[in-house]
Amino acid sequence: MRSGKIIGIALTTLMILLGACTKNQEEENFPESTEVVVVLNNLSETYSYYMPETNNTIIDVDTTGAVPNDILIYGDYAYIVNSGFGGVPSLMKIELLKDTMVKYTVFPNGSNPWAVIKKENSLFVSCTGNDMVYKLDLYTLRFLDSVKVGKGPEGMTEKDGRIYVACTGYDLSNYSYNNAYVYTVEEGPAGLYVSDSVYAGVNTQSVAIVSDTLYALSTGDYTNTFGKLYLYEIGDSLRFVDTINVGQSPGYMYYYNNALYLTDWYGGVCKVSTQDREVIWQNTGEGTSQIAIDMNGIGFITRFNASGPNYLLLFDPERVQVYDSVYMGERKGIQGLGIWMKTQ
Repeated sequence: MRSGKIIGIALTTLMILLGACTKNQEEENFPESTEVVVVLNNLSETYSYYMPETNNTIIDVDTTGAVPNDILIYGDYAYIVNSGFGGVPSLMKIELLKDTMVKYTVFPNGSNPWAVIKKENSLFVSCTGNDMVYKLDLYTLRFLDSVKVGKGPEGMTEKDGRIYVACTGYDLSNYSYNNAYVYTVEEGPAGLYVSDSVYAGVNTQSVAIVSDTLYALSTGDYTNTFGKLYLYEIGDSLRFVDTINVGQSPGYMYYYNNALYLTDWYGGVCKVSTQDREVIWQNTGEGTSQIAIDMNGIGFITRFNASGPNYLLLFDPERVQVYDSVYMGERKGIQGLGIWMKTQ
């Protein structure tokens, strides 16, 4: 599961304050909205909606699997990765227009599915528990192939048919942070194979591609080694170019409009310009988890809370400032999020 390998889950009685609504109430009380922010509730194992156009929320729209880690939205479908902590590791496909699960696939016990990306008509899922990357059919969720990569694979990205996987090096047997690597996965006549790997600092959890440069986010070990971006030129292999010291311990990365936005559980949000490499930090409160930015330039940040109120922060990415917050329920543990633009 996410956020620096958080252990221990408390499922709690749900309490919804004024301004939030249940799924049944939504049909009567909420007008149509084109844009919907879909938020994963890590602790209550549900997902919720926030509609920016109407400033309304629907908390606990429906259930997920055991401890949801990541979400990918493609068209009117959401693909939710469930770590399986305390339950079954899985990938579920939800038709958002009907809030109905249409496909469900189980992963090996202890595999801890972490992240999902799309490439053409396939999905790729990284599993930190067994160091594997799986390929599945986009429509049926049928397993197509798999490949073993480095220790503790987490974030992924793709370009020109290649999958780039951040492998943290994290050792679950003794809870130690070791050297991290980015692995390159390709497809050949015999199926998936690793074609390259490069050193990427300590505990690298996220990767992003901007033009022909791959950025790997090294989180560090939270005590002696701190955040750093490793830059590589993309070609037939990855060629090291430079590093950018960002500080703190960021673990999640999002690209928008010539800048990378990094989130740190305690440190907040960091903006790193890909043009002049300026680094700007903004404190957004403990529990800062993930960030997404819509086509209107509005940023959304999930702030996890296991014992109190959870908030979705509204964020100005250009000014690196939070300007509002939306209540998303008690003890939900909100983390993953995606932006759904209705197509029907």
